[in-house]
Amino acid sequence: MGNPISGDVAHEKQQDDQVVPLEGRKLFTIGYEGLDFEEYLRRLEENGILMVVDVRRDPVSRKPGFSKRGMAERLGAAGIRYEHLPMLGIEKERRQIIRTAEDRERVFQWYLKDVLEQEENTLSGLLKLLDTYRRVVLTCYERNPLECHRSVIAEKLVELSTEGIRVRTPPGGTKRNWVTGGPI
Repeated sequence: MGNPISGDVAHEKQQDDQVVPLEGRKLFTIGYEGLDFEEYLRRLEENGILMVVDVRRDPVSRKPGFSKRGMAERLGAAGIRYEHLPMLGIEKERRQIIRTAEDRERVFQWYLKDVLEQEENTLSGLLKLLDTYRRVVLTCYERNPLECHRSVIAEKLVELSTEGIRVRTPPGGTKRNWVTGGPI
């Protein structure tokens, strides 16, 4: 069994995993917190990822390989496409106010209402990328997808999709649903 892309994602071949069948398409999430680029890339390759969608507002990192240019180059060398969608990111000032689970939920509710509702064209484009590349991963920093806005993006994609996507709650019984194709 491979390592999951996100900290609490189970292996996609098991019945109780957080697998979302997308008629041959799979949407994954991964945070690079705690990973070096080689491990990050290994997890992408292990899961057949063809497209990485970076949902950070500002794609800069002090971790080698995780800033936009370096990430795009290294992924491209491995045959993986890279797309940065800064309009789906959350600005630093807003992220910095998150101290508790309640703060996070308030920010996520704001994000859903004031950002994602205005970005339906971008989200529709993201669904088209999923149609084209079939195995797509949303990436950001946080290891746990439930602590990252990429889980909110995934929920919104489920809502917008006409493909009948099943969404499962991750182990631990948290209330936020999220989408993943399995381990990375």
